Amino acid sequence: MQYIITFIWAFLLSQMINFVLHSLGGSEEPINLVNPTIYSVIITIVVILISLAVGKSSRTKEQQ
Repeated sequence: MQYIITFIWAFLLSQMINFVLHSLGGSEEPINLVNPTIYSVIITIVVILISLAVGKSSRTKEQQ
């Protein structure tokens, strides 16, 4: 469940950043929704890998 919430937050925040930067740039092109979605998947994978690495290191410290 925590990974789903991580993806939802990454998706929402990357879409928000995309919208704000697109609006500030004054571009007349339509907003691209694919790139922020790809970024949110990458961010989610990185967060999962970091949480697994931290979890393994904390478990080994507890066992010693």
